[in-house]
Amino acid sequence: MDFEIDLNLQIILETLDEGVIITDLFGEVQTCNSNIYTILGMSELDLKTINLFETLNFYQNNQKTSLGFYIEKILKTKEPLILEYPTTIIDQKREEHFVKVSIIPLKKTNSSHEIEGFTIFLFDYTEKYLINQELQKNLRLKSMSRLLSGLAHDFNNIFTTILGNVSLAKFEIPSEGELVNLLEDAEKGIENAREMTKQLLTFSAEEQKEKELVEFPELLNEIVKFTLSGSNITANINFDDNLWPVYLNKTQISLLFHQIIINSVQAMPIGGSIEISASNVTLDENNRFKYNPGSYILIEFQDHGVGIPEEEILHVFDPFFQSEYISQDVNFSTVKNIIDQHFGFIQLHSKLGQGIKIKIYLPAEPMVQVEEEPMFHTETKFSGKILIMDDEEIVRKILKKMLTQLGLEVYTAKNSQETVQIYKEHMRAHDPFKVVILDLTIKGGEGGVLTLQELLRLNPSVKAVASSGYATDKVIVHYQDYGFSGSLVKPYKIEELQKTLSKLY
Repeated sequence: MDFEIDLNLQIILETLDEGVIITDLFGEVQTCNSNIYTILGMSELDLKTINLFETLNFYQNNQKTSLGFYIEKILKTKEPLILEYPTTIIDQKREEHFVKVSIIPLKKTNSSHEIEGFTIFLFDYTEKYLINQELQKNLRLKSMSRLLSGLAHDFNNIFTTILGNVSLAKFEIPSEGELVNLLEDAEKGIENAREMTKQLLTFSAEEQKEKELVEFPELLNEIVKFTLSGSNITANINFDDNLWPVYLNKTQISLLFHQIIINSVQAMPIGGSIEISASNVTLDENNRFKYNPGSYILIEFQDHGVGIPEEEILHVFDPFFQSEYISQDVNFSTVKNIIDQHFGFIQLHSKLGQGIKIKIYLPAEPMVQVEEEPMFHTETKFSGKILIMDDEEIVRKILKKMLTQLGLEVYTAKNSQETVQIYKEHMRAHDPFKVVILDLTIKGGEGGVLTLQELLRLNPSVKAVASSGYATDKVIVHYQDYGFSGSLVKPYKIEELQKTLSKLY
């Protein structure tokens, strides 16, 4: 080959975002820009000592094709060639790059237009590709999240009917005997199902920024039980006495622990155990980790799986980091992000073949007490009128039965318009309702929040209870902020209705 690479051309090549290589007719590299060294994982010396047509391979649909194959096609057609999306290459460090590839024949300027070499453009869009894949994954997860959330909500409506009838039946029979034992067993089964739907709602809930004061053991036990359900892994859990409360976003923390436990489960395919512990710790100003001083709960996870090579530990929390030693269902950068949002810290220790140990420090509140539920008497009876809004007829029916059993005169409405109309009529007759129970989700209509706003305009002193099958709904958690006087999570027993109403009478 007899063309010269001048300085101006080299300067132009360096301004391009793509990696560019110019070869002769036989695959020897004549020049390139510096981007190529990163994309191919080669040095300038490496490129000068190889035949690019034989060395550079492209992968499409798991099929490997050499650059030389495409060069042969261009020599026949004498036309440029753009490879189909997606195309990948494996660099000399065994790292994968997603690339857009254009191969342009260089023709002599004489009348023969013979090909004398080739320009290969490689645009590395690996980061954009991975971001797009992550976005697609998140969209799929959100779709699945909405599906799970809707299913859990519908299940809770069904469980409300079953649990309500069981609790009512217990009122109608003697307190001892085989029949009451059967009903209590049925109640326990529904309680277990209720816990499962609660966990489904927790994991399917869209991210919320609200944090609440949480007693840690109960939360972690629930997550461990749910995540290990159906696996051949056991958990050995050890909590210090009197663990301090922590302000947590339960949805985020549930996801965090779920990710860690899932990784451990998949690292031990033939079974095993995970040691989980939690303790109170106080870090002083001169702590060796250079963490902010203060009170923390230290949570430790130790599995006995394959572990991670020490050289990979520094990259575990990097976005898009992938390793054969970490489950593809787990994203440790998400774990780190959640801990950062809680102003905590995480450490990961591992050696290949020795499992993974993870330590998490979460800021605690040693001087704050979680409020205990006040005691109430199960024989409590009420009087007066109560109004229920729920779009499910079967739910309205069982709630009416339970509230009637508690001594109340019950009116029902299936939507916001009916609710407001009934409430108005009783106000005009100077016969107001003592309490209203409003379902937060009404299909095709205004839910409990908007309905309460209209009722408050009629009567600023209205006492309303928010009711929902979505345990993670922020209105259920922070009902006072929306004007409600209490909240109920479906399904609920007659005793739970009693407890809520006793606070309002």
